[in-house]
Amino acid sequence: MKLISRFLSSIFMFSVVSSAVAGTKIQTDFTIKDIETAWGKNGYVIRVNEVASQNPLGCNQTGFRLKTEDNSMHNEILSIALSAMHTGSRVRFYVEDSCRENRHMIIAIQIVK
Repeated sequence: MKLISRFLSSIFMFSVVSSAVAGTKIQTDFTIKDIETAWGKNGYVIRVNEVASQNPLGCNQTGFRLKTEDNSMHNEILSIALSAMHTGSRVRFYVEDSCRENRHMIIAIQIVK
């Protein structure tokens, strides 16, 4: 039963992430160092311990931005990020194809083993 539950959960997460990431770049697996509110309105900054191995856009490599006004999944993404930070789990960010405010803009997150 557990195996079936995990399998169905994996399929669900894959379909959610797949539909959310069309046209985006996939970053390295990270552990989250800290999360803070952004200096402007409506956003968060998520800093990671590792330096991104892929950075074709030249964005800040250790800080990612999660904007709340144009991402309907921001509460879910923040919740997953907080869970990953507290458990030390690795995450993978899916980001927009361009930098804004010198940061990769997160549009989806995935916890990875």
